Amino acid sequence: MMLGGNHKYSVSPEEYIFAALSLYVDIVNLFLMILQIVGYANKD
Repeated sequence: MMLGGNHKYSVSPEEYIFAALSLYVDIVNLFLMILQIVGYANKD
């Protein structure tokens, strides 16, 4: 759990919205990269 605690990658309760948004954007970007790779593979 990254929320609270004294971990290396801990998130304070005030930052959880930013952390959730950042995670969501990373997942969307990963999905878009996968679509680009599949698109390049299917061009041939």
